[in-house]
Order: sequence, then structure tokens, then C-alpha cells
Amino acid sequence: MANPVQNVPSRQNLRNEIGLVREFGFLEFNTLDHVTVFDDFVGDVLSVEWQTADTGSGSSADAVISAGANGEIVLVTGTADNGFSAISRELNFQGQLNCVMAARIKVDDIAAVKMEVGFTDAHDDAGAVNTMATYATTATDWVGWVFDTDDTAYWQATGVDSNTEATKIEPSIAPVNDTYETLIVALYDTTATFYRLDANGYQTYKSAPMTGACTKDVSLTPWVMVQSREASDSKTLTVDYIKAWQRRTAS
Repeated sequence: MANPVQNVPSRQNLRNEIGLVREFGFLEFNTLDHVTVFDDFVGDVLSVEWQTADTGSGSSADAVISAGANGEIVLVTGTADNGFSAISRELNFQGQLNCVMAARIKVDDIAAVKMEVGFTDAHDDAGAVNTMATYATTATDWVGWVFDTDDTAYWQATGVDSNTEATKIEPSIAPVNDTYETLIVALYDTTATFYRLDANGYQTYKSAPMTGACTKDVSLTPWVMVQSREASDSKTLTVDYIKAWQRRTAS
């Protein structure tokens, strides 16, 4: 007879067995009470669960699988001014469920480009944030990292709650050409925290909490987007992986 298996792999039973030890947060991923989406993009074609969007001109291109170590996808803006390419999923994530997302990305050229990594409320916007220069958002609800050379040469942490922009956080972190980094956005009800990991996965930054970052009960999607800020200057964003997770219930 086989050894017994865990019949109820719940968060409650995990806590009853081991208490709130240091390992609890990691082991919690294995319970029925966690919802997780993870794509390492190892395969021949992009999974049908992903939704893609692009400008449709200037040779912009939807995200596609690309040959590379560990699996990759590439998003190409094309040569049109403000041409873009974006990837998202269904609107399944909410702040009241403590949703978190992480994306490991690199861009071929950090000049004249805008990038977004976070949670947004739509699949087909030409950017959740229209421009950082005037801090004008397209999305009604959005929380995430934005890099926009029309404003600065650094990543900025942003959020919008029912069309009201939160005070942005400017940590003076700059991407490097063709160099991976991981950007993480964690939403707890309406408060967000932002993290950055270097190419080797070591944490280099954690923000102060951003209040009023996003409406807690609006359904959101993980979102990664790249946009050219100059005509005749196509940009390519490479994504190693996207992961998003949250609690199954709010209590």
C-alpha cells in the first residue's frame, strides 16, 4: 500500500501543521487557496490564454515565442511613432485578493521608448499610461512600473484608482540595454509595493507603500507593454517569464 497523501492541502491545514514559520509563505503556493499563473514561454507557440495587441502598422508585431535559453517571447513596436506591442491575460486578479505579478524583461535599446509592467483593467489600450510627462493615464485602474523617456530615463512606480492618479514613486533605477531585470508589483487592497531584482534575481529595490494605488475590487490583468517614442525606431522587448498570483478568497 502506498504511503498516505495529503487529502486537504489547504492554507489552514498548512498553518495547523507548521505554524507561521519562515517557510510558510513559500509553501503556501502549494495549497488550494492560492491562484497562480506562470509562463516560462518554453514551447513552440504562445499559449492561447494570452491576449496580444499591437499598433497594426510600421511592422509592429504581437508577442511570439523566440528561441533562447529558458524560453522567451519578443514584443516588437514597429517603426511608427508611438507604435506598441503588449501582452495580457483575462481579467482575473484583484487587489482585495492581494494580487502580485512579476516579469523578467529586457529591451534592446533604452532610448526613445516606453515600457509598462503591472496590472491594468483592459487588454487593448495603447498603454495603461498615456504619458509620464504629464502623468496622464489611459486606464481607469492600473498599478505598475513605467519607463518613459518622454519624461525621464528611470523606472517610475505608478497607480490610478478610479481615474485618480496616486503619487508616483521615482527611485532613480534605470534599465540597461539588452540586460534582464525583474519587476514586481504587489497590491494589497488599494496599497501597492514595488520591487526590482537584478539580472541574477537579487533584490535591489523595495518601495515604500503607495496608497490609493488601485481600486481593490476591480478585475485586473497582468500586463507587459513596449512602445516606441520615435518614428523609424523600432524597439524589441524580450520577456523571460511572467508570473502572477493571489489568494483565492478575501478572508
